[in-house]
Amino acid sequence: MGLKDKVVKPKNPLQAKYEDHFFCNGFPVISEADDKEVILNFLEDFKKET
Repeated sequence: MGLKDKVVKPKNPLQAKYEDHFFCNGFPVISEADDKEVILNFLEDFKKET
């Protein structure tokens, strides 16, 4: 079994959609790993909008 020397590219390459990962039902995803300041800023902005 030898190494292949030709590069094969897919016909339809997969593309990542980053915006899908950062929002869930229109809200930004916040985890326990986020800094406390990030969470407090989000809550302040949320209170202003409602």
